[in-house]
Amino acid sequence: MIEVSYLREYGKVKSLPMEVQETIQGILQILDTEYGADRNKYEDDGGYVLV
Repeated sequence: MIEVSYLREYGKVKSLPMEVQETIQGILQILDTEYGADRNKYEDDGGYVLV
């Protein structure tokens, strides 16, 4: 299982197929933009991606 919460952690998914990487990147961009790149992924609004 891979947990990615911020766009800066995008490197964790480099081993996955490109289509999956692009989808995760889009989700992370939304999370960082809407909830902040310095949010607490477990306590604040926002979230993370599990693969």
